[in-house]
Amino acid sequence: MNQAATAKAENTLQRWREKPHLYVREIFDEDVVPDDWQDEALKALADPKIIRIAIRANKGPGKTAWLAWTIYWFLTCYRDANITATAITGENLRDNLWKELALWRSRSKILQKMFIWSKERIYSADKLHEASWWCSARKWAKDADPAQQANTLAGLHAQYVMAIVDEAGGVPDGVVDAAEGILANLGVKGGLGKVIITGNPTHVEGPLYRAFEMNPEDWWRLHLTADPLFKRRAKFMLKKSRSRFTNLVSQENYVVPLIKRYTRTSSVVLVNAFGEFPLGVSDAIVTLQQYRNAVINWEQNPEPGMSAKNILGIDIARLGSNETVVARRRDWHLVGYSAWIGNRLTESADKIEAIWDEGTWDEIRIDDVGAGGGVTDILLRRSSERVANENKSPINVCPIDVGSTDNMTDEQKKKHLNLRSILFHDLQEMYVDDKIHINPDIETYTTLMEEGSTLLIDWAEGKGNKRKIEAKKLYKKRTGRSPDYLDAEMLAFADRVGGPTVGVMFSETAPRDVEHPTQLMPMYRERVRLMGRKGHRANTIR
Repeated sequence: MNQAATAKAENTLQRWREKPHLYVREIFDEDVVPDDWQDEALKALADPKIIRIAIRANKGPGKTAWLAWTIYWFLTCYRDANITATAITGENLRDNLWKELALWRSRSKILQKMFIWSKERIYSADKLHEASWWCSARKWAKDADPAQQANTLAGLHAQYVMAIVDEAGGVPDGVVDAAEGILANLGVKGGLGKVIITGNPTHVEGPLYRAFEMNPEDWWRLHLTADPLFKRRAKFMLKKSRSRFTNLVSQENYVVPLIKRYTRTSSVVLVNAFGEFPLGVSDAIVTLQQYRNAVINWEQNPEPGMSAKNILGIDIARLGSNETVVARRRDWHLVGYSAWIGNRLTESADKIEAIWDEGTWDEIRIDDVGAGGGVTDILLRRSSERVANENKSPINVCPIDVGSTDNMTDEQKKKHLNLRSILFHDLQEMYVDDKIHINPDIETYTTLMEEGSTLLIDWAEGKGNKRKIEAKKLYKKRTGRSPDYLDAEMLAFADRVGGPTVGVMFSETAPRDVEHPTQLMPMYRERVRLMGRKGHRANTIR
């Protein structure tokens, strides 16, 4: 190649780097005119300040074509670029994005000359660069633990790197967390890194949900919708809103019939036609809309009542990644949380005692299963010492064995597997009755709403089809985290079993289906501690 031709090629590459929307119009053999939203997203690629891009979309707007153009733009414009691409399943990646990459390569003689397409890799046709200039298809195992899933996109090191996660609505957080590790390359002189996640908003959890609802300030976000009412509503949107209408050819054949069949508020329509997150998993504890209503309740009435119940609900963890979480409840107001990881039981007891002394609290309701039982013992011993030696008020502790069936009525035993199921049912009823008020800061700084809208209600087959709640270890395997904030909230509002262990107490508030006071007896192991008595774990009340 002579000097003039080299200069022309370099100028072309520089123009394409700065204007990806021109690249798409010029690289292919036939005329390609991107939609307006595709042009907008292509221009965002060229902005060096934008390193994270998230796109949630309805079905069929041309998202996969945009991803294919993005991959070829990055490969073409940056020598020895490394790209990893993954999706919710290997089959999804193969049948959608990888097929699209083959299609667009076939439409460009330049791309055919520059790159070789194979079933799992696109790489440079130059023998000297085939090992260092590529896009790789990555898969992850759904039954793998979060650490193994995160390895899917780990270990990517080059000056120019990009990680793409398609159908990110159902991908574990760990996969995208690992992908963001490529941004360390921004420290390399002249380095460039981009993380791109796209998909239908199928889940109210995971990286796509977090990008739009939990950490929006970290991402350049674009929302695509085929809602027929969008244009009517657009004039009321903020100017900075990045919601765009997609001109679906199938509008009349797909979207309108879908709305007529399922209604506008159904998850099917919200996800597939409107590009909106569902209001929650259909068989989850609390819907997102109910949580948002609870936040509105707080904003309209932020002050608890004068005769408020002041309760601490505590879910205990010992070591590992789970959190010990303290939920603060005043009347029907969930006012805040405290949380920590990895403390020993005595250290957790220290922190709980300090929280008790900070405010005017009536009672601590604590999960008495596992490590919680140890913290209960420590707090009860300290409570006696405070009264005997320090002239302080006792620590009123209500230990609750959520796995127990003791003191459940025969009717309750027919419907529920254990106390945990009953208490979560009570919490659901409180949200249905619109009683709970949630501090808006909780939505920002905790995962409560993710947990409540994704922890599943199930049915125990072979045990009379009783209602049960998804086990914590199964939830953690599925989502990569434990529902600690939700469990603490459930305990804080567990009025059915309220009452500290100074004798056996009854709840002040009877559930609507209670017919006899004995049904309110605390369904946990009796904790009337007689200090100095050996074997102070008393038998369960029968």
